[in-house]
Amino acid sequence: MALLAPLEFNAEDEARLRKLFDHMDHDHKGYIEPENLRELTRELGHEIKAEKAEELILRCDPEKVGRITWEPFVKAMSVAIPKIAAAVILIGAFKRLDKEKTGFIARADLEQMVGDAGVKIEKARLDELIMKTNPGPDGRIEFKLFVSGLLAHLRSIHPIDY
Repeated sequence: MALLAPLEFNAEDEARLRKLFDHMDHDHKGYIEPENLRELTRELGHEIKAEKAEELILRCDPEKVGRITWEPFVKAMSVAIPKIAAAVILIGAFKRLDKEKTGFIARADLEQMVGDAGVKIEKARLDELIMKTNPGPDGRIEFKLFVSGLLAHLRSIHPIDY
């Protein structure tokens, strides 16, 4: 089984996705454009730049015209949801390990956390990610840099292929 394999949705999951798609496609054009994505993120209390929204839509757009229809949306979500779940698990575990709320954990704690979370990352890749967190001389890893490295790693695996 591949790490973070795309999900297969059942009928109930697809119905939820359809509601989300239809909510974003509020003008019933049959596709989602970057501005629809920006509107959703604003509703969720987060602002993304137009360029980022365009980039995200284009990554999911098999025709590269700047909009996605239902099928590419489902495919994109089947890849995105496992990545989001993995990130939430690891971020939550990091926060649990940071008992003193310093924003740092030890390298050994991070390695243990990754293993406990069931995320299979090759040792060389994990070492590379840890180095990107710029551990201090004491080997502690900063939360903000950990999250940045984690997100870069998740973007790099399982790209959406058309």
